[in-house]
Amino acid sequence: AGTGGVISVALASGGVDIGQIGLGPAINAISRGASVKIVAGSGRAGEGFVVRNDSPIRSMKDLRGKRVSIPAKGSMQDYVLRKALAANGMQFSDVDVLIVAEADMKSALLTNQVDVVSGAEPAISNVVAGGARMIATGQDIWPNHANDVIVATTAAINERPDAVQATIDTFKRAITFVQEHPSEAQEITAKATGVPIGVVRAAWPNVGWYSGARLDMSSIEELARLMSQDGIIPKPFDAQQGVDARFTK
Repeated sequence: AGTGGVISVALASGGVDIGQIGLGPAINAISRGASVKIVAGSGRAGEGFVVRNDSPIRSMKDLRGKRVSIPAKGSMQDYVLRKALAANGMQFSDVDVLIVAEADMKSALLTNQVDVVSGAEPAISNVVAGGARMIATGQDIWPNHANDVIVATTAAINERPDAVQATIDTFKRAITFVQEHPSEAQEITAKATGVPIGVVRAAWPNVGWYSGARLDMSSIEELARLMSQDGIIPKPFDAQQGVDARFTK
């Protein structure tokens, strides 16, 4: 368990063999030479953009000149924001983008350090529960895009493919359980994370899962293209080298 950054470092160093991380960090790590590959799909969408209850901002159309936070450069929120701006005739330079960790979103927003915060579920719904308003979700802006993926080290793939397959098969069963028993899955999530059950239930409709842990190659390729275009990754992402689809077939 850990944040995407912690898991990425552990994977790159060989500290763990397989993990779930954001698609952006996965593409970034692979493009920079980490000996890992994307081996399965995981979650869809799950981001949100939130303002104070008294804010005049009603939608993403109103962001010109506003202070908008993202958790990190190259994060999924970064690219969902870029898509929303482009769809509304704006450029990235038309907003003042600030880096705010998800743990600090609520205080940054409610103390007027930023006008809009962006984060992932259930953290972003927790901000709403604290006295704020959601103006858009990632699903609204970029329907059904991949948010996170399962990655494995090349050593594990080459030397222990059966273990990688067993892990992904377990994950597939977990996805099926979540899809078929949402109420029970919500209670388990609340207990495991310490997030109030009301917040988990509010967040649930904003998150999707890939049945069978299938790989969404169009999302992977589109995000990689955008990351290369913006100079986040040093060279174009080679899906043939960075993705191993055998485990989800």
